[in-house]
Amino acid sequence: MSADYDIDSIKDLDGISHIQLRPNMYTDTGTELGCHHIAQEVLDNCGDEAIGGYCSKIIVELESENVVSISDNGRGIPVKANQDGISGVELVLTKDKAGGKFDHNAYKVSGGLHGVGITVTNALSSWLEATVKRDGGEWFIRLENGRTVEKIKQIGTCGPRTHGTKIRFSPNPKYYERAKFRVQQLRQQAMDKAILIPGLEVVFKAPGLEDETFCFKNGLSEFMTSRMEESPMFEFSGQLGDMEKVHWFFASFAETTPIYTRSYVNTVPTPRGGTHEKGFESGLLKAVREYIDMRPELKKLLGKKTRIAASDIMTNSQLGLSVYIQDISFEGQTKQKLTSSEATKFVGGVINDSAALWLNRDAEISDSWMKLIIERATTRTAAESGKTKKVDRKSFTGRTPLPGKLLDCRSNDIEDTELYLVEGDSAGGSAKQANDRDLQAIFPLKGKILNCEGVTSTDAANSEAVADLITAIGTGIGENCDIERRRYGKIVVMTDADIDGSHIQTLLFTFFWRQMRPMVEAGRVFIVQPPLYGVTIGKQKHYAQDEEELDGLRAMALAEKKKIEYIRFKGLGEMNPPELKETCMDFENRVLVQVSPEDAQRMDALVTKLMGDDAGQRRDLLMGKEIEEARFLNIPDDQLFDDPSDVTDDLDDLEPRFTPYESGNNAIAPFETVFRELYRSYGLKVVGDRAIPDVRDGLKPVHRRILYAMEKLQLRSNTKTKKSARVVGDVIGKYHPHGDSAVYGAMVRMAQPWAMRYPLVDGQGNFGSIDGDSAAAMRYTEARITPIAEAMLSSDLKDGITPYQPNYDDQDKEPMLLPAPFPWILMNSSTGNPAVGFKTEIPSHNLSELLGACIALCKRRSRTGAGASNRDFALVRKHITAPDFPGGGIITSSEDELEKMYASGYGKMLLRSKWHKEDIGKGMWQIIVTELPYGIEKSPLLIEMGARISDKTIAESRQLPMISDLRDESSAEGIRIVIEPKSRNLDAEQIMLHLFSATNLQVTIQYATYALEKWMDAPNGDRYRLPSLFSLDDMLNSFLDNREGIVMRRAEVRLAEINKRTNILEGLFVVYPNVMEIVQTIYDNDKPKPILMQKYGFNEEQVIAILELRLAQLRKLDEMKLMNEHAKLLQEKAELELIVDDHAHRWKHITGELKDALARFGDERRTVVDASVAKARTMSKQQTVAREPITAILSRQGWLKGMRSSNVDLKGLKFREGDRLLDAAAGHTTDMLVLIGRKGRAFSMLAADLAGGRGNGEPISKSFVFSINEAPTRMVMIRDDSEYLVVTTAGHAFRAMGESMLSANKKGKAFINFPSGSKLLCIREINPAHDAFAFIDSDGRMGVIAKDEFPLIAKGKGVTAITMKKGSKGLRDAAPVTIKDGVRVGTEKRATSIDEDELKEVYLIPRAKAPRGLPMAAVNGVVV
Repeated sequence: MSADYDIDSIKDLDGISHIQLRPNMYTDTGTELGCHHIAQEVLDNCGDEAIGGYCSKIIVELESENVVSISDNGRGIPVKANQDGISGVELVLTKDKAGGKFDHNAYKVSGGLHGVGITVTNALSSWLEATVKRDGGEWFIRLENGRTVEKIKQIGTCGPRTHGTKIRFSPNPKYYERAKFRVQQLRQQAMDKAILIPGLEVVFKAPGLEDETFCFKNGLSEFMTSRMEESPMFEFSGQLGDMEKVHWFFASFAETTPIYTRSYVNTVPTPRGGTHEKGFESGLLKAVREYIDMRPELKKLLGKKTRIAASDIMTNSQLGLSVYIQDISFEGQTKQKLTSSEATKFVGGVINDSAALWLNRDAEISDSWMKLIIERATTRTAAESGKTKKVDRKSFTGRTPLPGKLLDCRSNDIEDTELYLVEGDSAGGSAKQANDRDLQAIFPLKGKILNCEGVTSTDAANSEAVADLITAIGTGIGENCDIERRRYGKIVVMTDADIDGSHIQTLLFTFFWRQMRPMVEAGRVFIVQPPLYGVTIGKQKHYAQDEEELDGLRAMALAEKKKIEYIRFKGLGEMNPPELKETCMDFENRVLVQVSPEDAQRMDALVTKLMGDDAGQRRDLLMGKEIEEARFLNIPDDQLFDDPSDVTDDLDDLEPRFTPYESGNNAIAPFETVFRELYRSYGLKVVGDRAIPDVRDGLKPVHRRILYAMEKLQLRSNTKTKKSARVVGDVIGKYHPHGDSAVYGAMVRMAQPWAMRYPLVDGQGNFGSIDGDSAAAMRYTEARITPIAEAMLSSDLKDGITPYQPNYDDQDKEPMLLPAPFPWILMNSSTGNPAVGFKTEIPSHNLSELLGACIALCKRRSRTGAGASNRDFALVRKHITAPDFPGGGIITSSEDELEKMYASGYGKMLLRSKWHKEDIGKGMWQIIVTELPYGIEKSPLLIEMGARISDKTIAESRQLPMISDLRDESSAEGIRIVIEPKSRNLDAEQIMLHLFSATNLQVTIQYATYALEKWMDAPNGDRYRLPSLFSLDDMLNSFLDNREGIVMRRAEVRLAEINKRTNILEGLFVVYPNVMEIVQTIYDNDKPKPILMQKYGFNEEQVIAILELRLAQLRKLDEMKLMNEHAKLLQEKAELELIVDDHAHRWKHITGELKDALARFGDERRTVVDASVAKARTMSKQQTVAREPITAILSRQGWLKGMRSSNVDLKGLKFREGDRLLDAAAGHTTDMLVLIGRKGRAFSMLAADLAGGRGNGEPISKSFVFSINEAPTRMVMIRDDSEYLVVTTAGHAFRAMGESMLSANKKGKAFINFPSGSKLLCIREINPAHDAFAFIDSDGRMGVIAKDEFPLIAKGKGVTAITMKKGSKGLRDAAPVTIKDGVRVGTEKRATSIDEDELKEVYLIPRAKAPRGLPMAAVNGVVV
């Protein structure tokens, strides 16, 4: 490089030199496009001539592999010289930025950009020859290496109409890697011009091949159609525009088809697409989305979480797109990709408008295509939710889309890494401090994940918790699950060793089996079982997996005479990180079990039965013999079951085979076994220990523990309240080791008088409201028990009377039952749904009725000396009417329905609000609702009702158009909801019946008396309880049996106390007369006890009491008191012995207790039972709108509207340009408008729903779905309860009820079967007085036929009314008539009357006979 830099260093290159110096700036010099680009430049010039209409033929000839000749019969390049003496041909070929396309005079649209196109062809060719014919001469010029070697010269003559240009050239190998033409590529370039310019003839010639001529009269559409092998599902084509225009052809196929796209701009191929293709996709996408939004059924199918993308539409499609625009820009001179931003908006707008119209042309085809698109979108969304990029470890810079709570490991070696799925943040905190940071990742689960049985991959991915799990694991789900994309070698499930832990494991395993089965089948899923107890013996630390291991450690400690201490781990969060590491995360010590299915079919059946919708299957599993007699399966498949997929059959002969978690590190457990045992464990625990009440005291464990904790805190009804947080803390700390929110939620409900018929907790502060407001936090509220709850916590709450059990950590004890003095199971509504088949729904009842029934049963037992009897049910039903709800209401079930429900323990009833009509003067009125059904929150109910007044997207039967306003005027005095009708002419009763049908002002109350009572012992030593269904008398008898046991135990405990006390008193009675001697004996002897026992005959208890006696108590007055006490005790003892020994006396005593409770707590019923009330039903639309005259107007272009008048000037109506009236029908807003299609389908809508009459109305396709051949052409207003005469022009007729023409389906219904060549003549209403039909044909003949000769049918062709002459144009008119009134035939201005006699004599004919001629004055008339 020279160091000199002066003026000589600066080069001023002309266009040719610059192109040759930097060819890559202007063309593609590689092997893919190469020299074909400079041939395309010449072809584009020819195409521009054809676009302008100046060229009809182009010839492309490949003379050799490196010589091409391209000619056209266009105008020819100008040959005249400019002011510099350079001819037009030479100027175009040698000067860049020279051409005729910089304005829009010579070329309106073209592919030229900046005048360098053909100049590049010349510059990069070894030689180029141009021959031009124009102006009567033939001209020639030759250039070599871009420079002119032969100036323009005339070489011949031609006719004045002969013109055109021919360019021959040879690419210069100096600039191209391959300066040779490919036959097929050049052929395609030639054919593209013919495709894009309809009618243009393009001839292609090549050595060794026959000449080919391409010509497509219909252009792009013809070409695209010719290459399709199968018929498309949806086809969309068109051409729009003048100067700037779009020509397109789009076809979508149902089957898998390679995507084929050919796009052009101003005839220039754009193989890399560009903004015009983007515009097409965006326009079509917008039209598709709008179409789906207009179709509720499609919108519902799409769902809220899925959005249509362009790829969903373009899949399996073929697109041809040609765009002509004036100002264009490409990406580079090769013009392979359009970059004009205007093209997106222009093409998108054209396509959107056209596609919207096209989609509505044939809704049936469009709907089918939409469903296919929605299916693709749903599949894509599911796939995207499972997509994971490369295995990157989590960072906090936002570069990895991993869940926020995931603590990732460091290692990128997938096989050695593990992902621990732990239960919640508390366990996650311990696990994150205990894990191996290199190999163990921790993902805390957010609560219980979605049950994935019967759930699609899309729905599963829409769950936030599942979506995070999918992202963390990385394999995707469903059909897109690919274990090669996993982020970890093992997935380890680590949950608490309790009910919730078992449930979470079953949900996780359901997820893995249904959505990530390849991970399970590949052995990538494991369980680690944490210990249940931490045990310290002396100074040694041990762990116990279950009660059995704990008993073994206890025995060891006893044998070694060492102190033993243990703690029960409620959850992983209670374990210190070192403990968790040692037991669950240490590679050497942990017990890791790999789950692997033995039989996929059997596993499928097991998951379906245990996690599916059929709760009965789960109930059968828990109640089956296999719970007691076998835990695992070990027999040949052919001996297993008749149905190899049945997993709940009797398992009497099966032997245990595998016990999970007992086989050491990394054992393999059958997935079926693990899943089955997990579910059994969860099911038995949740049923027996959490969700189901005990029939004897009517309480669930959480309620029992809350009351017991409040009793221990001395929170009596007459004491000062204490903070709710104190109560909750004692409950979860001592008895109920679960979340504080669950305990506080139960406590809040116990204090709500609208939720509990007899509240148990007296709350101080905000304990929520019937409006659905939440209670204040537990740190703010205070509470104590109510008097009725205090009665349950009586003196019977002590050992020997009430059974107790150790609490969860054996540090305290809690009552197994409370000594309920009432049948609490029926007093307060009790619900429990453990989701294993035992759903409890026991509504509240009136205490007075319940105690009355119990007293009657007690009297019968006392009288007969027997226990429960089969006659108890009838006795009980005399006292118990029906459930009695806290908020009152009206039960509408019949006595028989209630009887059956109470006898079986299962059923349902209807409960509706109480209301009345209130007059407000001037003929106006309003509805007042004063009581709501049980369980309905007031504010949400009113909000929902308010939305239904105006929201038209809600199902029609759920809308409330008859209401104008809704107000809440409730106060402390009670509920007052005001409902104002839209019109005072409406019926209040009908409105309320509609509200009962459409809203929660009426609800269905379920009744299922599943409750716990007896314990069952399994052969393996386990004890469990399963619920049973109780009839009404069974529940009361269970309560009474329990009450008898309490009374007996109370008497026995009290007798023991009395015997002990009387024994002591009898010893003291000996002391008083011998007091000085006894005192002296005690004073003189170190061991006076045996001396006193021998001398005075005292027993052990008496001597101890005497020795502990104070001398001050030996006064004479005290002796008198003791004697009175002794007498009373003996009297009480006699009473208690009668209670214990005498059956009748015992039940009289219990009767007395119940009567005392009745006197203290009895009250009146709140809920009314009335089976005579009308059933709920919806109001028809006709009942909800005001009756006004209306005229329906239908235009020829399919626009429909309604004008609120019966006298519309049809001639004066204005329509859109080019549109006019097709049909009109007058009626009332309460009528139904029926539209009859070309093929006889009937479409119907309420006349009041017609679009307003001031504008153009709405397209009929917006209201109905039909094909072009079925478009409605006729209209009629009808009433559903009226009868109509239906007549076709071919002379067929039948009778039909109005309701037979109506259909809620937007696709209408088949109604008239038109004979060939006929159409609808009329549909006329038949009045009760009409007894015949008059028919007039086009020949002026009339026949009157009796009405009864025509069938009353719902649809069809009808029967022949009259026979017509050959060649007749058909019927002219038909109408129902009354024979005795005669008929008038003619026009409105002039008509002829035919009386009854003449009708009968001349015109009354049998059906299907020839009619009679009319008088000359009426021969051209109709029935007036």
